[in-house]
Amino acid sequence: MPRTARWLLATLLPTWIVCFSLHVYSTAENGAALSPFFATPVAGDAYPHVGGIRPERVSRGLDIQAGDRLLMARDVDLAGVGYIGFYAWTVELADENLELPLTIERDGRRFTTLLRLSTTGIPWSRVALWAFGVGLAVLVLVRVPENRMAQLLFAGLTSFAIFESPFTINYTLTVIYNSIFVFGGGLSLAVLMRFFLLFPDDMPPERRLPMSLSWINALLFYAPRFSYLAGGPIPPPSVPLVILGSDIALGVLSGGAVFWNYVYSGPDGRRRLRGLLWGVFIAFSPLPVALGLSLLFPEMDLIRFGIDVMAFTAISLPIAIAFSIVRHDAFDIDRLISATATFSVALAILLGGLLAVAPIAASVLAEWTGLSRDTAQLAFALVASLALLPMTRSLRPRVDRLLYPDRHAMDQGFQELLTELAQHGETETLISLAAARIQQLLQPETTVLYARGPDGFEPVYTSRGEPPTAVPSSSPALIAVDARQGPMMRSDASLRPLEGAALDELGAATVLPFYHRDDLDAFAALGPLASGDPYSSSQLALLSATADKVEGERVRREDAVQIRESGERMRSLEREREEVQAAYAARSRSLAAASHDLRQPLHAMGLLAEAAAGRELDEGTRALVERLQMATGSLGGMFDSLLDLSQLEAGQVEPAIQPVALAPLFERLGAAVGPSAQEKGLSLNFSQAGWAVQSDPLWLARILQNLLANAIRYTESGHVSVSAEATGESVEISVTDTGPGIPAEQQRVIFEEFRRLEGGEQADERGLGLGLAIVDRLTRLLDHELSLESELGEGTTFRLRILRAADPVRAEHGQIEAVSGLAGLRVLLIDDQSAIREGMTSLLEGWGCRVQATACEEEAQQAIAQTAEHGPPDLVIADVRLAAGRSGLDALAAIRERWGSGIPGLVITGESDANTLRRLREEGHPILTKPVPPARLRAFLQRIARQESSPESD
Repeated sequence: MPRTARWLLATLLPTWIVCFSLHVYSTAENGAALSPFFATPVAGDAYPHVGGIRPERVSRGLDIQAGDRLLMARDVDLAGVGYIGFYAWTVELADENLELPLTIERDGRRFTTLLRLSTTGIPWSRVALWAFGVGLAVLVLVRVPENRMAQLLFAGLTSFAIFESPFTINYTLTVIYNSIFVFGGGLSLAVLMRFFLLFPDDMPPERRLPMSLSWINALLFYAPRFSYLAGGPIPPPSVPLVILGSDIALGVLSGGAVFWNYVYSGPDGRRRLRGLLWGVFIAFSPLPVALGLSLLFPEMDLIRFGIDVMAFTAISLPIAIAFSIVRHDAFDIDRLISATATFSVALAILLGGLLAVAPIAASVLAEWTGLSRDTAQLAFALVASLALLPMTRSLRPRVDRLLYPDRHAMDQGFQELLTELAQHGETETLISLAAARIQQLLQPETTVLYARGPDGFEPVYTSRGEPPTAVPSSSPALIAVDARQGPMMRSDASLRPLEGAALDELGAATVLPFYHRDDLDAFAALGPLASGDPYSSSQLALLSATADKVEGERVRREDAVQIRESGERMRSLEREREEVQAAYAARSRSLAAASHDLRQPLHAMGLLAEAAAGRELDEGTRALVERLQMATGSLGGMFDSLLDLSQLEAGQVEPAIQPVALAPLFERLGAAVGPSAQEKGLSLNFSQAGWAVQSDPLWLARILQNLLANAIRYTESGHVSVSAEATGESVEISVTDTGPGIPAEQQRVIFEEFRRLEGGEQADERGLGLGLAIVDRLTRLLDHELSLESELGEGTTFRLRILRAADPVRAEHGQIEAVSGLAGLRVLLIDDQSAIREGMTSLLEGWGCRVQATACEEEAQQAIAQTAEHGPPDLVIADVRLAAGRSGLDALAAIRERWGSGIPGLVITGESDANTLRRLREEGHPILTKPVPPARLRAFLQRIARQESSPESD
């Protein structure tokens, strides 16, 4: 809402409500009584004089003349009292019969006369008039707050209602009211006159009367009334007649302005002004008629009668204004009259209730609160007026049905149409249904519906006669309809020439477009209404609501279909995804379930091969054993790769990101792949500067080990190097070889499963081609950046960019020392597989260990007990899964509980589940997975032997 409209509503409306409530109370108490004459000061005299007698209020038998000196009102000395003060004292001092003794002086003679205050002939006429008028002004401003005419109407009517609602209750309130009347009345008349000069808004500017006429209205009001205060320039005895004449002049001037605008307005303006002229005529005609009759019959009190009648007929003025204001896209007259009539009815009911209940309620309220009776009654009236709005809201539907049954039926019909459109089953016929129902509800002479066709818009429905011809796409009418972006009505004052021509071409009084996603899809050409009336803004709003409903329903249904189809596609994709994940999970579970049993013989075979290699063998047998060792190691690597890839594809790998120091990691990698590089005569180099990175230590080691194994496998001569270099917030680890290089066309596919390049080792020793596929998946899982640079004949470099650790952790590490001294190391072995026990025993005894091989916890406890004189074993090696569902972890815990918690333990397992392995490590168990590389087992035993021989172990 514009600032001006908000300011008007926030200032004038509350002021009127207060003044109106006081006027209602004053009318109920004393008929809004006033003195029948006014007092005016005289220069050089402390006492006021009778300035003039108001002919419409004078009482019979009052002995008073203009010029009489006013001395006392009851027992109050009137020295220094002026026009406003005299009015206030008469109200304050009057008794319940509105009478008070008045002491005056005339020609040097003092005497006392009885003054009776005057009331209006029809006291409640102003209540209905201003309730109706201000209600109308509020509705107009709320509906079109940005319109200047609406702002002028509200300001003029509301301010006029304020100063024409007298509240003469006591001295203070009478002073306030008379001050408002004298100083504010002219301004409100000027504002009202400005409205009459500017209405209607379609009048040619060169024909408008000058706006200065509004200030003439103000001058006609102020000139005689300021003579009340100052005693001039108009002689005081003549002031009442001058005021009467100025009131007539105000009416003539306002009516003349309206008549002038009627003559020079267009057809639509004349239609709106016709009602206003009748309203002005009806409102003000009683006064000149009464004035003329009083000249013919002076003995009759016709002036007072005419003013009283005019107060009653003045209600026709706001009604006429309501009939005259018809804005095409804002509101229509019947709704205005309905609302204002409802307001008046509610106000009448409220006032009736106040008159009946207020005195009793005020007495009770005064007794409870200690307030005076008058104050309590005023407070009760103000609070009760708050019931006006909910009462109006409740009465409005009943008044509508009573005053406008046709309109009520039309509203109900369109409401049913909107419901029908929402429930109609066929989307394609929504527009046709809407056009047919519009014809039924509004009954225009013709209704033609045009729908988009291949070459323009073709008629698909007509209510009468033969269908007209199609409208081509290039038609100016179609262009005008589309440009309007809304209903186009012939009686619209803002109609442009091109749009008027479009209506003529279509033979329509109103065109209603139907859009579909901002594109004009159809339009209905409606002929004139059969009643001959123009389309009202209410009808236009109902038509717009119908078009919007059609578009909304079509879009909603299309979106519902798309959402349903999308939902079905999403559910289908989700089912496929779940099936794929289930397949991966099933494969992973199958491999995981089989891994333990598959690893057992492989582990045993590796142990036996390693044990055999340590024996005295002839050359042929040794060659076979070495080939067996190589095949066992290759088979174990392939088996680990398959399990790792299966876990990655099934989403079972959850990385544990933490700072990882590169120095110990590089040392372990060197120890792991160094023998392979040495066998091929390759130089293996590691370089780093003590950096640490954010990664999973287990999987980062697997990535680098796979890259190194791949580089060593395909490099026949030269070197393989690993380096780390800090770049900003990251560390870049490079694995470089001097191998044959990778062709450009294969640099993408080498990361796919089972892809192997030609060259390098023999095909039977090359593996399954899963190493780089695992690298690719792990780097994506860890959110590391992997890149590749390679040229044929120049070698290959893999670069891995990892976020640098914020606080580099230099993990304690020790290089795996080739320490001998396993002789005499006492090892307790717990494994339920006899082949593994035999192979492990043979291998460990070949290294000089003393081995006690057992199948379960009970055998282990017995074996320790038999050698108890030598103390507990130096190391317990236990398989996780034992026979009968038992666990080697439980056996290890039981041994430690009985023989000492410091006994070292090593867990050997065939489990491949990453989560299970991580849980075992978090519980503090050193773990080797089957098949166990003998070198890793020997390194672990050497660390145990070194700890046993250190002084700290004592």
